[in-house]
Amino acid sequence: MDWLSSLIAGLDNAAVTATSLAFDDYGRSLAIALLAFLLVLRFSTHRASPLFLSLVLSYFAVNILKAVISFPRPCTELAAKVACPLTGSFPSGHSTIAGAFILSSVGTPLFPLFLLIGGFAFFSRIYLGLHTFGDVAAGLAIGVVLYSVSERFYHAYRKAVS
Repeated sequence: MDWLSSLIAGLDNAAVTATSLAFDDYGRSLAIALLAFLLVLRFSTHRASPLFLSLVLSYFAVNILKAVISFPRPCTELAAKVACPLTGSFPSGHSTIAGAFILSSVGTPLFPLFLLIGGFAFFSRIYLGLHTFGDVAAGLAIGVVLYSVSERFYHAYRKAVS
C-alpha cells in the first residue's frame, strides 16, 4: 500500500469515523446521491439526464472492473474501521459517483458543496481502510469520463431530435 493511503488509514478520530461511516452505509449513500440528483435537477435540468446516465453506467462499470481486476482491499492487510467487504478494491464506486456529481455541478451554485462532499467521500474511503489512493483516483477519473461521455451523448441526441 502507498504511504499516503497508509497515513490516512492510520488516522483515528471519533467524529471523522462517525461521519465516514455515514458515507459507508449504502442506504445513507443512496439518500445523499438522490438528494444531490434532485439538487442538480433543480439548478441545472440539462445536466440531470447526463448525470443519471453516467450513474447507471458507473454502476455497471465499477462492478465489472471490481470483478475483473479483483485487487484486494487494504483492509485485508491492516486493521480497518469497518468490516472488510468481499468485493475487490479497484476502483472506488463511491469516488466514481462523486466524480460524476462534481463534474455535473461545475458552473452551478452546487459546485462548492459537491466538491466538499466529494472530497470528503474520497478521503473517507481511504480513512476507513477500504481503498487506496489509487482506487479513489481511478474512481474519480472513471466518474468524470462517464459523465463527459454521457453529456456528449445527451447533447448529440438532443441535437438530432430537434
